[in-house]
Formats: sequence, structure tokens, C-alpha cells
Amino acid sequence: MERLPGRASGAPQPCLSSARGCLPVPPGPGAGLAAGAALPDQSFLWNVFQRVDKDRSGVLSDNELQQALSSVGYRLSDQFHDILIQKFDRQGRGQITFDDFIQGCIVLQRLTDISRCYDTDQDGWIQVSYEQYLSMVFSIV
Repeated sequence: MERLPGRASGAPQPCLSSARGCLPVPPGPGAGLAAGAALPDQSFLWNVFQRVDKDRSGVLSDNELQQALSSVGYRLSDQFHDILIQKFDRQGRGQITFDDFIQGCIVLQRLTDISRCYDTDQDGWIQVSYEQYLSMVFSIV
């Protein structure tokens, strides 16, 4: 784990290694890559994308996105999938292209990795100060 410069000694440090290519997923039963395995290669993600793109449209609907993310270990609410589509649908059609899917996976990986640095008891909850929160956000933007 890298440390942010200028942080007080003993203060929790955000994990900045998140941009280096592992796709950790939230812990839990059947979490797949929850052990922090490496980001699946592009061909694996392409196979997932194609498998859940049932209508062969070349894009993922909200339901298909949920299936794809579940396939790589993410268990997220319907509401959160809507947020992901709003955030990563660069064409504004309410659908996710393969490039959008890759970008979304990378961001989810980074955010999950950062949250794990603070979730010391691995219960899915973190408590951070405002400054720690800002450090986490600025480490990924």
C-alpha cells in the first residue's frame, strides 16, 4: 500500500495501488474474485459480455449489465445498476457498450480496492473522516 504524502503519522492511509490492475470484489458467498484476484483479461470480460448480451445487440441493457457484473462477482442493487448506466453510458442511450463495460469494471475495481483499505474487519462498512474521503476520491479522479 502506498502512502499519501503529508499524511499524519498513524492516520489511516488510503490504498493507492488500486489503479494497478486487480479487480477485487465485495466479500461474500459466491463472490468469485473476492480474494482480490487480478483483473480478468479483456478476452474473459469479452466472453462475459457476449454471454449476457442475449439479443446480440452489442450493448448491455440494465438487466444484462447486472448479469455481467454478477458474473465477475459484484452483487449490487438495481438502483446502483441504474447509476452505473448513467455514469458509463457515453452514448446516452441507456445501454452499455463493451468499452463502457471495461471502464465501469476498472472504476468499480478501484473503488472496491480503496474501500477495502478502510474496511479493516471486512464487514462491508467503512468509517472515514471527510479528509480521508476526499483523499480516496482524489486518488481515482
